[in-house]
Amino acid sequence: MLRIGKHVNLYRNIISRFNKNSASIDTINVLKTFGDLFNSIYFILDHILLLNRINAIKIENSATLVRLDWQANLFWGGECLTSFLAVLIDYLKNSRLLRELLSSLKKIDSKESAEYKTLKEKIIKLKYEQFKRVLDMMRCLADMPVT
Repeated sequence: MLRIGKHVNLYRNIISRFNKNSASIDTINVLKTFGDLFNSIYFILDHILLLNRINAIKIENSATLVRLDWQANLFWGGECLTSFLAVLIDYLKNSRLLRELLSSLKKIDSKESAEYKTLKEKIIKLKYEQFKRVLDMMRCLADMPVT
């Protein structure tokens, strides 16, 4: 039963994404929304295939099964691609911000000042976020060959 409800959370993500950013629509949110839609369609098609495998429904035509499997994999690949692009764009935006913070850090004379310490903390947090984005891009790329 838990498997059937996976796509519900994806719809909730779409709704909350646009409730938070109703005034501005940016590329990352559009890509994430398409990724969530692709993923939910994948789950629906995959559920049909699962129900057929456990004989809860019966699809006699093998060409239909092959087509459903192909379409499910196509939507999974679409989710991988849109997720990868969204993370890549976010990574590039944060790389620019990281460069700006590093150049600002070099301009501060005293390493003991509060401004220096604050910038240093921001840089450390941003580097951690960038590392997570790299891992997320690797996940997307690892999923692509499977589709």
